[in-house]
Amino acid sequence: MAKTQDIRRNSAVVGAANLLTRATGLIREMAFAAAFGAGIQADAFNAAFRIGNLFRELFAEGALSNAFVPLYASVEEGEGRESAYALVNAFLGVLLLAVGGVTILTFVAAEPLVWAVASGFADDPVKFDLSVRLARVLSPFVATVSVASVFMGMLNLRGKFFLPAIMPMFFNASVIAACIIGAKVELPFEPIMLVAAAALLGGMAQALVQLPVLVRGGFRFAPNLRGHPALKRLIKFIGPAIIAISVIQLHILIETQLASRQGDGAVSWLLYSFRIAHLPFSIVSGAVGVASLAGLSVLAAQEKWGRFRADLASALNLNSFLLLPSAVGLFMLASPITALFFERGAFTASDTAQTAAMLQMYAVALMGIGAQRILVPVFYTLDDPKTPMWAGIATLVVKLPLALWLLDVVGLRGLPLSHAVLVTGEVGVLIWLLSRRIEGGLLRALVGPQVRILIASGVMGAGLWALEGRLPGIPGLLLTIVLGAALFVLASEAIGLREARSILGRLRRPKGLPPTVDADTQALLAQLSGTPVSLDTETWQLHGPKASAQLIAEGGALRLEAIKVANAPTAPEAPLLISAIMRVGGGPPTLRGLWLGDQALNVVNDQIYLGDAPGPVLPVEPAQV
Repeated sequence: MAKTQDIRRNSAVVGAANLLTRATGLIREMAFAAAFGAGIQADAFNAAFRIGNLFRELFAEGALSNAFVPLYASVEEGEGRESAYALVNAFLGVLLLAVGGVTILTFVAAEPLVWAVASGFADDPVKFDLSVRLARVLSPFVATVSVASVFMGMLNLRGKFFLPAIMPMFFNASVIAACIIGAKVELPFEPIMLVAAAALLGGMAQALVQLPVLVRGGFRFAPNLRGHPALKRLIKFIGPAIIAISVIQLHILIETQLASRQGDGAVSWLLYSFRIAHLPFSIVSGAVGVASLAGLSVLAAQEKWGRFRADLASALNLNSFLLLPSAVGLFMLASPITALFFERGAFTASDTAQTAAMLQMYAVALMGIGAQRILVPVFYTLDDPKTPMWAGIATLVVKLPLALWLLDVVGLRGLPLSHAVLVTGEVGVLIWLLSRRIEGGLLRALVGPQVRILIASGVMGAGLWALEGRLPGIPGLLLTIVLGAALFVLASEAIGLREARSILGRLRRPKGLPPTVDADTQALLAQLSGTPVSLDTETWQLHGPKASAQLIAEGGALRLEAIKVANAPTAPEAPLLISAIMRVGGGPPTLRGLWLGDQALNVVNDQIYLGDAPGPVLPVEPAQV
């Protein structure tokens, strides 16, 4: 089992972990840009890594993992921990077979794969050969991150979010070290090869660090091909989900292919700009999507379409409230932000200008990319994976001719601009289709808040334009960002954006347990938390210096009753903090178990058992003396 301090993080700490991960990712990009700029080695690595990223989207962070995690939770809930572990090993067997085949394919067919990603490199034999060798070194990457992704999902379902959240830091740290060493130490091979090897080691570390935590919880890593009855439920979703979830990666693949024909540096400028734009998108839309998807799934199963519509509208409005001002800021401040992150070492002022121009176009795409990340899984809750699949296919059919036309009209900026046009159109179609399926005014719930957010963001943009060039240097840039954010908030208040206040309220995690846990139970837990507590597993009683309580399983939930014990068992010397394990979905949230330090107990069929249980984990604040 994980230690208490690793599993009892509140949402602020988890959010800080995600921000820290993204910050180290930017430091990684800064170190890479300083060492390699936008030259031949950078172009070759970015093209080779694009191959691995595409497969990672399919196997690690995409369709297979997204379909597997809820399936694992369902099996553990209905059939128990052992059956769920059997499912994991059966799934890992199939997954490793698939990614093993992909690894071999990438190694053997590296030349045609590089040509498929960046055919323009064929005109430069040195760049093309380096890209091929890098692709072969990176070929096992997809296997390492795929296994790490499964482990991450298992830990999240146990309420352990902090450790998985910081896993990418191992990858980032490994690459940063390789960039520094490659720039300072004379090596018998190209320095970029050291970066590729470091990336591979970083991917392996993400899996290896998480495995011991799972082993302490009773899991045994034993992949096999014996199968499991629940795996059949994946078949319906795999094909459509792979296509729908991979659309963004396929758009970038086409953009990379076309950029490779535009001379040295174009591929790197494109990917540097996307990585800056990806920062607010990954933090905001990823968080909103995770927060909303579970609730929407339950509401769809209960056919509570009024609540479903309201919650979906709130999720999309929250996404816009946070992403639209971010997009405006990136567009208006593209040059100084790019210079701040990358302009040093081999990355020149010319590279900054080219990257900033493409960043502005990705900023235009930001709203659509974020909304798409939320909307596509919504169709899965409606048992409809094919609609987003066909929408994605439609955009891909139009992608190449549109990108070629815009490339001819506005130059390299046309590549990310084509992304913006198509993803925005796809989001519009998906929202329209949902509004027809969910009657009752989804569009009405979106139009008012979206217009107000647009107006407030426009006011912020005008303020940033007025401040342009007046506050030089890094302190000036940071002050400009703060002033822009303050202006957006003031404008929101001035135009009566009441939705903003309600949306922000959803981000604040309420203190204490939900009111569905009875007051006596909450009071007893508060008296026991933070004190030396002993658990009697024969009578299922908790004893502490302030109170003793009888644990009672009733209606699938846990409650506590105060008792008086003449000679209570001796408690351990060290005080421990108690956490509540909640059951969510299918009704109001209920108390299903407790973490007592490193020991867990949970309720199954009105019986109390020792052992962890899936579900959100909420810390119990000790009672104030």
